[in-house]
Amino acid sequence: MWAAVCISNVLISVGATCLYQRELYHLNAYPAFTNQLNAVMQAVICAVCLGLLEFTGLARWCSQPQTPLCSWIELGFYLALQNALEISSIDKLGSGNAAMIPIFQQAALPTTLLISSVLLQRRYQLLHYAAACVVVAGVLISFLPVAVASQANISWEWALVYILSHVPQAMAGVRAEHLLAHHSSANSWQGMRRVLRAAYITALLALLFNVPAALVISWVQGHHGAIGSVFTDYAHGGSCLFFRAGPATAGTWPCVDAWVDVLAFALPGVAFAVSQFAVLQHASASTYFMLLGLELPLESLLLSVDLVMGQYVAEYHASLLWGIGIAVPGLALWARAEAVAASEQQRARKSTVELHTDQLLCVERGREDSSS
Repeated sequence: MWAAVCISNVLISVGATCLYQRELYHLNAYPAFTNQLNAVMQAVICAVCLGLLEFTGLARWCSQPQTPLCSWIELGFYLALQNALEISSIDKLGSGNAAMIPIFQQAALPTTLLISSVLLQRRYQLLHYAAACVVVAGVLISFLPVAVASQANISWEWALVYILSHVPQAMAGVRAEHLLAHHSSANSWQGMRRVLRAAYITALLALLFNVPAALVISWVQGHHGAIGSVFTDYAHGGSCLFFRAGPATAGTWPCVDAWVDVLAFALPGVAFAVSQFAVLQHASASTYFMLLGLELPLESLLLSVDLVMGQYVAEYHASLLWGIGIAVPGLALWARAEAVAASEQQRARKSTVELHTDQLLCVERGREDSSS
């Protein structure tokens, strides 16, 4: 199950990212509207799936333990904070530093290792750290040559903000891992309902938190009248999507057939969110960020394939192949380290059970001796 969930996450993430880039081709000028639109579609699709599970009796609501609302709100807050910091800093870093983004993103991995060690008492072996170093090296080899060739100036202040944005991201991953793994079920349908509910609730909270996050982003970007600019974003985005009419400065051509790519991303986008929570449920937050080290170069490679992206195709870089070739063995090392850790935990639990059994036997024998 562990391997199947991780492989599915990689495949779904790569495919969904390509479709998301096609959606952004039409709606890139309206980021606040796009975030809300995707959150609405995720909430609706997850609600339909949850309703089907309830109606068919495969996994009923009453059969699952309930999570306090404050835990979900905490998770939504971390995700909204990460989103606001990330988008603001990417905007300030500029498109010339796009290749540095995946490199800076690797800060999430050591941050998650540290936070999970503190909050979840997870213990990592030397093989875990070696695997993490190999995957990070793969990302560096994939994107560093591109970043060097761009010769763009880096605003290190905003680079630091982007790196720090992965602290709430790591916190969200670790908290979600705890919420999902703590109530894991042997029933596969119950497990599916659990991750669907997580995707549904976080989508609803995103609808709430996206508004203040958009206000912060608008203020950082220097827009006069942050509230007005956010609602203008919503209005223009809706006009572009529903009426194929953007503002005069943007023209109408990006809005043509926007609905096609928006609907094409809807189901894969939800599958992407669900697969993220599935990895957190069956593996860990650390494993998720390890997988991300492979997904980033794979996504960039697929985005450069003309057959896949058509007119949206990106530039091809041979270094991506080298990075993928390094990241795959790193993930294999990580899988081995997880298997060894799971085996040791199983032996420890078995030893604990045997110790308790021996203690009970000693107590019983003592009672028999005293009675005789």
